[in-house]
Amino acid sequence: MQKKKWKPQEAKQNNLYTHNTYYVRNVYVLYTYYVRIVYVLYTYTIRIKERMFQKMITTNLIQNILLFVNRLGAVHKQQVVKMFSDAEEEGVIESCIANLINTASINEHKDVLRRRNSINETDYMQQLITRAAWIVSDMGSLRVRDFFVTDYPSQIFIIGENNVCYDITVFTYDTLSSLKMTIPRKRIMLLPQGVEDECIHIALLPDKEMAKEISSLPFDSYCILNQNNIPEYHEF
Repeated sequence: MQKKKWKPQEAKQNNLYTHNTYYVRNVYVLYTYYVRIVYVLYTYTIRIKERMFQKMITTNLIQNILLFVNRLGAVHKQQVVKMFSDAEEEGVIESCIANLINTASINEHKDVLRRRNSINETDYMQQLITRAAWIVSDMGSLRVRDFFVTDYPSQIFIIGENNVCYDITVFTYDTLSSLKMTIPRKRIMLLPQGVEDECIHIALLPDKEMAKEISSLPFDSYCILNQNNIPEYHEF
């Protein structure tokens, strides 16, 4: 068998091919590493931004819940969840409530959330405010631009969408007689002569039977809470 002769030129070509292959392979490996690093950094940056954004949302939600409780004095936990459930998941809302309780920003007694200073949820006037809060929470945080606790005889003043204002007055059979006399006088005192009253006045009643007794009072509609504390609106 004849032995193949070694040719320097052929060996040089083989070395050049091997060198080029090695170079291309290294470039490919480096490029792959570079792409992976860029992807990891990009993913990590996106996750950091998402966490920061979620933290910002949670912080805002905590502050809004704190404002809701502080203004009303004492509210049911369900009212808080219902108020903000149009903007956030229930689990997130409950987590924010737990955060406020753990940091002693608010107090909890059974299912009632109270602001830090001494609030007696069994106080009669506070009970009226807490009852009126069902209307606020039913409207939701996206519809309620702002709200305030008002002086007797009404309980809560709400500024809603398009700056529409609502005035909530809670009636009970104990206050019916006094409210019949107080409300007309209070409206005359608060509203200058010749100025049109553009506020929507809502009476929160214990039952429909009372609607007949206050039909002559200056209210636009009345409301009754059903067994699930959902407001049901009616006209006189």
